[in-house]
Amino acid sequence: MSAQGRFQPLSAIATEPAALPLAMEVETVGGLIGLVHADCPFEDWHEMQRLPWSLIEPTGSIGAGFLRSDERYTRGYGTVVRNVRAVVHGHQIRRSPRVLGNVHYIDTGGWRMGGHFTFLELSELELIAGPRPKQSEQSEQINQYESDVW
Repeated sequence: MSAQGRFQPLSAIATEPAALPLAMEVETVGGLIGLVHADCPFEDWHEMQRLPWSLIEPTGSIGAGFLRSDERYTRGYGTVVRNVRAVVHGHQIRRSPRVLGNVHYIDTGGWRMGGHFTFLELSELELIAGPRPKQSEQSEQINQYESDVW
């Protein structure tokens, strides 16, 4: 599902970064997995599927919720999102992954020092700890910039 009103294959990420979808679905043997950057504002995945995606602006209130909201995570809202096996989010960088209901938060800051990449094997919903970034002069400068900004 995307702001352009169409489902997009994962290959679209490499060829059309500006056309990235606000949400994606991956069909697995165990069932449908939803991918949303920051937050799924609905308790039923069917509501996501019924949205008029072609009318949603990524910078509008609904699109911004998908991209920046942390409401479900911050409130510790553990209710299962119905009609989907799991929903996977990034955006909220944490020291370790967290699961609330069937919602998986996997952003462990793999792109920054002190973090590591976390992967979720979708068929088994198994968390896999990935590599940590290598320290370099450039990453030290980035970390200093981030600490000044944040």
